[in-house]
Order: sequence, then structure tokens, then C-alpha cells
Amino acid sequence: MVRHPAASHLCELGHLVRVESAKRRLILASVSLFGTVLLLIHGLAHISNDESRLGTFYLICGSVCTAVLIYTCKRKDHRIPLAALNTILGGLCIVLLYRGISEGFEPYWLFPALSIGLLINRFSHAVTYAVLLVASTLSAYILAGESILGGPLAENSAMRLLLSLSGMSCIVLVATYRTERASKLLNTLHQEDLHRLAYFDSLTGLANRPNYIRWLGKMLLRAEPSSAILAVLYVDLDNFKQVNDRYGHRQGDRVLVEFGNQLADCVRPLDGTTRLYSGEDVARLAGDEFVVTLPDIREPADAALVARRILDLFEGGFTVDGVTHPISASIGITFSEGMGTDAEALLNQADVAMYHAKQAGKNNLCFYSATIASTVEERHAIEEAVQVALRDELFTLVYMPIMDSRSLEVIGMEALLRSSHPLLEELGPEHFIPVAESSGQIRLVDAWVIDHAVAMQAKLRAVSAYTGRMCINLSAVELHNQDLPDTLRNALKTHAVEAADIEVEITETALVSGDEVSLNTLRRLRELGVSICLDDFGTGYTAFSQLMNYPVNTLKIDKSFVHNIFSAENTHKKMTAMLKRLAELYELRVVAEGVESPKQLRFLRRIGCDYVQGFYLAQPMAADALLAAPASAWIDTSALDTPRRLQE
Repeated sequence: MVRHPAASHLCELGHLVRVESAKRRLILASVSLFGTVLLLIHGLAHISNDESRLGTFYLICGSVCTAVLIYTCKRKDHRIPLAALNTILGGLCIVLLYRGISEGFEPYWLFPALSIGLLINRFSHAVTYAVLLVASTLSAYILAGESILGGPLAENSAMRLLLSLSGMSCIVLVATYRTERASKLLNTLHQEDLHRLAYFDSLTGLANRPNYIRWLGKMLLRAEPSSAILAVLYVDLDNFKQVNDRYGHRQGDRVLVEFGNQLADCVRPLDGTTRLYSGEDVARLAGDEFVVTLPDIREPADAALVARRILDLFEGGFTVDGVTHPISASIGITFSEGMGTDAEALLNQADVAMYHAKQAGKNNLCFYSATIASTVEERHAIEEAVQVALRDELFTLVYMPIMDSRSLEVIGMEALLRSSHPLLEELGPEHFIPVAESSGQIRLVDAWVIDHAVAMQAKLRAVSAYTGRMCINLSAVELHNQDLPDTLRNALKTHAVEAADIEVEITETALVSGDEVSLNTLRRLRELGVSICLDDFGTGYTAFSQLMNYPVNTLKIDKSFVHNIFSAENTHKKMTAMLKRLAELYELRVVAEGVESPKQLRFLRRIGCDYVQGFYLAQPMAADALLAAPASAWIDTSALDTPRRLQE
């Protein structure tokens, strides 16, 4: 994964900060261990020499060092161990300093005590410690009645000790000061990078969503007194998922980084805007979604100019590292409307407009309007209705017969989704299925369809002596669902249905050249043993040469060709015949849907079309009607196959 330099820099600084903290804990632990051993030995030695008071004092100090050692090993807190060690050192210095002077010997053990005290403390505390130690030594000699300034230096033990302690303190304090300055600088840099990563995207370096929302709110408040117009452009990359699927997420990250770099350059002072020094006017919200804010524009046309400049980045594809990716952008634009405009609401409006630009064919821009807002409300209502229908079992399946074109025997049943929910029933699947796809609900809907269609196949086999297949329509989105083959396998196992009795229908437009994820899903379905039908064939962009790469068994000619077979131009008639010959070339079954007249049926028979389907032959049938009669009695074929009807 490609990361912004700030992210790797933060990792390095974070490691150095952790090393510094571990080093400090190690020093405290080492001093505690050394003090424990030394003090316990001296304590026992003094007790054995009848110096019980001093020996007991040593033992108490040694016990405290032991507790500090245990605490340091278990906790990361420095304050308590440091305070305990300073107390021990201070107590030892006061007791032993006066004892040494009173007994007439120079207390040179003050040097290691001073070194340890300076080593474990921060600079400011170390200065205090050194000053107190020197002052205590001076006070001890004065109280002992010794002349500090009298006599030669060689004979003046007090002056020698004071000068040595002072000199040593200065040397150690200078080293401590420089080390502490380096540590503070390291922590400052680390905190700055933590702040940056909290407010900026680690991949592109652009502002992230929380930072952008906060900044946009400030800009809206600033714009209110002057009635300045603020524009928000919501940018979403089209077909970006194909980059990740085909080239991997590392290359996808490179595309996002490069686009982020070029996005800021699309906003120029000549557009009537002011570029801000903070860089928060261009942000990456999530995934492949970006936003550009124009804080002070003269008129809405300025926003459109910037949007078109962004779209121009994708003219002829978007090239990164020598690879041209077939991606584009959909842009939604909205404007602040004076007092009381909310940052979240403004961003949501731009998001809604972007969605409509994507629905209109992608690689386009769209302005937010009241009409769009109404459409969004309808979309939300559909999403809620789908959720209710799944929860309350308001979905049903009806079954459209597929028949042999010659014998008119039912050889298959296509499961069609319907709903008794008032809104979904009014709109129909052609409206609520796309909403379910974009909202992510389609996975649950398709799982429901698979389970109930497979269960119905089992019932038809048992009750109606049905020998044909059950054809299940699946959303194109499901080809990117890696769990789809397992879902179908579990349904077959649960209802004891053979895989050969199931055919999965996928629309031709779902297959994109180079989409290895979709092709892999189709191959797994074929390995499972189910048949695959390419639905609505002739309306997409499948190259004929690619058919050999698709693991399909059946082509279903789109009803638009059948409907216009006998049009004045005669084009669809020729195309239908050509598609039939194409299927023969690749040894595929052919189903013609949308048969609505005997004349169409006769033509399809003449060109050798295997199977037919349409309202002329049969209407969709409810499950109860199918289960109430044997398969041979489902359709009255005597009313269809008379010479008079076929010659009309």
C-alpha cells in the first residue's frame, strides 16, 4: 500500500519515542536493582556490627528500591518510581553526610549519589537536586564548625569536596540539558505528526472528513456577513473498483495519490476563487470520494468551470506509472444559501447531486436542485421499504414458463421477484432493484431469492412431476460477491436439489472485459454444476470473440429484438437470426424472450431458435397455481399451436 510520507515519518518518530521511553524505564529499573542489592548488603553488614539504627535505615531503603523495581517492570508510569528514588537518595545524603562529617572523614560516596540523581531526573529537577546536595554539604561543614575558606586547598577537605561536587554537577547537567532538548524536540515532532494524521488523510495528504467538516463550518460562518457564495464539488471516481480488481490495491492507491495531487491544481485564482494556505479546501472523504470547496465565487458558472477542468483530467483515461486506466469522475455541485447553512447538510446535497451525475451516465456533473432532493427522499423510502419487505416476508416469487419452440413443452421456469409492499408493488422490480444494488441490500435480496427459488424447484419435482430447470435472476453486483457460490451451494444442500436443475441468469451488461473477479465467480458457479444464462444478449457490449471466455451455456435474446422483428427497417430480424447462428457457432442454447404474437413464434421456429418465452405463450404464474396441477396441465397449448393462429 502506498502511504503518504507523513505516515512513514510518524512511524519512525513513534518508534524513537517508544525507544526513549523504554530507555528511561530501563535506567530506573537498573538503578532500583543496583540500590536494592547495595542497600540490603550494607544494611545487613551494619546490623551485624551493632549499628542497628543505620542498618535498619539501609534495609528500609533497600525494600523501597525493591518495590520500585517491581512497579517499573509492570507499569509504564515514571512519576512514582522517580519520586521514590529521589526520596531514598535525599534521605541517604542527609543521614550519611552528617554522619561522615561528624566522624571526621570525607563523604566521597556523594559522587555516585550525585551521578545517580542527575541521571534519573529531568534537567530542571536535576539542577534542584545538585543545588540541594551542594548546599547540604556546605551546611554540614559549617554546622560541624569547619572553616570553609581557611587554610591551603590541599588541607581543606570541605573546599575540595564542594568544588568537586560543583564541577561534576555542571558537567553532568550540561549533558542532561542537551539530551533533554533532543528528547523534547523528538516529542514535539511526534505530536505534530499525530495532529497531522488526525486531521489529514494518511494516503494523499489531503484534509480528511472530520477536518473538512470543521473547516467548512468555519467558512460558512465567515461567509454569512458578506453574503459570499460558497460552492462544494463532490467528486467520485467512476469504475475505480476495476483498477483495484485488475491491478491490485497498491496501484489503486497510486491512482488516488496522483489524482489528489492534480485535483488541487484544478482550482485557480482566475476562476474567481481564493486558494487557501491551509489546504483544507480540497479533501479526501473516503475511498475514491473527494471534495473541492470554492469559498468565494462570483457566479455558479465558476464552479462548473472548475468541475469541467476536473473532468478533463480523465480525457483519454487516467495515466499513472505508464498505465492508462479507463476511469472518469462524477461530480455533484451545490451552493451555500445564506444564513444558517449547515456543513453536513451542504456536503450531503453535493453527495446527492454526485449520485445523480453517476446515474445519468457517469463522467458528468450535476447541480443540486429541489427535484433531486425529492428523488433522494424517494430513494430513502425505497431502501426502507426493501428492509421492511425482507423483515416481514413481503417478497414473493412468480414463475414465467420457458417453452420448447416446437413442442411448446415447459422446459424451464424463470423466477421473477415481486413484493406486496405498497411502495415496491407500485414501482416494480425495475425501480427498486437498482436502489437495492446501490445501497448494498441486494445481497440479502438475492440470498432470499436463491433460497426460495431452490425450495420451489424441490416442491415442483416432488408434487408436479416437473423435469425442467429453475432459472434464477441475479444482480450484476453479485458477481463481485465471493460468497455467492457458497450461498447457492448451501441452498442446494438444504433443499436436496441437484445443481443441474438450476440455471443462473446474469445480464450481459454485467460482464466487463478484463473483470477477472466476475469471471472467477462465474467459473466457480459452473464448477458447482449449475448452468449460466447470459440474459438480455445483444444490448450490451460483449465482443463476439469474448464468448469463448465466458463460461455460459445459454443466450437469451433481448425482447427488444423480438418485438421489432417485423419492423420496417428489418434490422432486428437480421440481428436475431445472426445471434442464433452465433449461438450455434459456440454451441449455446438460445432463448428468445418477449414473444407476443404467433408471427414472431413462427419466425423464431424457422430460424431454429430452441426455446421461447413471452406473454403470447403464458403469463407469470403463482406458486400455488403450479403446485395445484401437474406440469402437463400448466398451459393449454391447444390454443397456441393451431395453423390458423400461427398464420395470423
